[in-house]
Amino acid sequence: MAEGLESHVRDGLTGLYNHRFFQEKCAEELERAGRYRYPLSCLMIDIDHFGQVNDRHGLEVGDWALKELAGFLMVHVRRTDTVARFGGKKFAALLPHVSYAGAQTLAERLRTSMLKLRYTTHEGQAVTWSVSVGISSYPEDPIDQKGEMLFFAEKALDRAKAKGHNQVCLYDEVGKEFDKEVPSIKWEGSQMTELRRRLIDISEMSKRAYIEATKALINALEAKDRHTLGHAARVGQICVLVAQSMELSQEEIRIFEHAGLLHDIGKICVDDAILLKPSALSSGEYEEMKEHPLLGYQIVKPIKFLSEEANIILHHHEWFDGKGYPDGLKGGNIPLGARIVSAADSYDTMRLAGARYQRIMTSREAAGELIRCSGTQFDPEVVFHFVRCLVKKGDLDPSGYDQTKLNESMKLRAA
Repeated sequence: MAEGLESHVRDGLTGLYNHRFFQEKCAEELERAGRYRYPLSCLMIDIDHFGQVNDRHGLEVGDWALKELAGFLMVHVRRTDTVARFGGKKFAALLPHVSYAGAQTLAERLRTSMLKLRYTTHEGQAVTWSVSVGISSYPEDPIDQKGEMLFFAEKALDRAKAKGHNQVCLYDEVGKEFDKEVPSIKWEGSQMTELRRRLIDISEMSKRAYIEATKALINALEAKDRHTLGHAARVGQICVLVAQSMELSQEEIRIFEHAGLLHDIGKICVDDAILLKPSALSSGEYEEMKEHPLLGYQIVKPIKFLSEEANIILHHHEWFDGKGYPDGLKGGNIPLGARIVSAADSYDTMRLAGARYQRIMTSREAAGELIRCSGTQFDPEVVFHFVRCLVKKGDLDPSGYDQTKLNESMKLRAA
C-alpha cells in the first residue's frame, strides 16, 4: 500500500516528486515558515534549448539529461528539502530555512555543474547543456500564498532566460529593475507589488489578446463548413487535457493549447474549392492541401511570442514513423506539442469535423484508430494519455479499447 502511494507522487523517469505533490508541499512549507518565522526559498530550474536538442538528437539524449539533473539535485539538497520534476524539462526545489543568499549559492553551483555535462551520441557528436534558474524567497519577497511563491520563481526564471539563458535570476532583481524604470512612483509596498505583477503579465496578456483576436478569423474559416465549426477550439481543449495527464508545466500546456487553436490557420490560404470539396481530393489538390502547415508556420512565425507554437503548427502532420510531412521527421525529433496536436486533430476529425466527407465514428471507434496507428502515425505515449483522458471523462469505457495493442506500442517505443 505504501509503495503504491509513493509511486503516485513520483515522476516515472527521474524518480523525483511530481508536480501535484510539489504544489501541495509548497503550501504546507509556506504555512509552516510563516508560523515559525523562518525563510523558505524556491528554485525553478529549466534546461535551456531542451526542445532543440530533443528534435536534433532524439528522446534518449533528452531523457539522459533529465536524469542527470535529477541526480545532481538529489545529491546536493538536504533531506528536509523537496525536489520535483515540475513538468517536462522544468524542475523545482523547496528549501526551508534558506534565504536568497543560500538559494543563489546552490543555484550557481547547479548552473556551473551542468556546463560540465557531456553526452556523446551514437554518431560521435558531443551534446552540452546549460540551465536557467529563477528564485523566489519568503519573507524577502511579498509572498502570502504558495501560488505567489511559484509565480515569482517562474517570473524570475523567465527573466533569466530573457537575459540569454545560462543565468540565475532572483525575483527581487525583477522588482528592482522595475523600480529603476519608474523611480518617481511612491506607492505602498502592497500597491507596488501588485503593479509589478500586472506589468510582468503584460506579455501573457498580449499573447492571449492575439489568440482571442485570431479566434474570430478561425471561426470565419470553420463557418464555411458546418462540420468543422468548433474544431480548432476542441483540438485546443484536447491538447490541454493530454498535456495535463502528462504532467507538463503550465507554460507548456498554454503553448500546446494555443498551437491546437491555430493548427489549421494556414488553410485560410487554401482555395475554398479544395477545402469544401465533398469527394476525394485529386493528387494535385492533395499536394496543395499539404501546404497548409507551412503556410500556417509562415503566418505565425513573425509573431515573436508565438515562436514555439509556430514550430508545432509546422510539424503537426508529421508521423511518428517518419512518413508524414512536411519534413519527414521521426519519433522524438517531432516536437512533443506537434505529436499531441496530431492525435487531437485526427480524433476530432474522426468524431465530428470530417463528417462532410466520411462517416463519423464513435469515441470507441476513434480511440481504436488512434491505438491501431500508434507507433506509425501517432506517438504511443501520447495515445496512452489520450485514452486515459477519454476514460476519465467518461467518453470511453475502461474495457472499450485494445489495452494489449496499446501496451505493446508503449513497449516498442521504450525499446
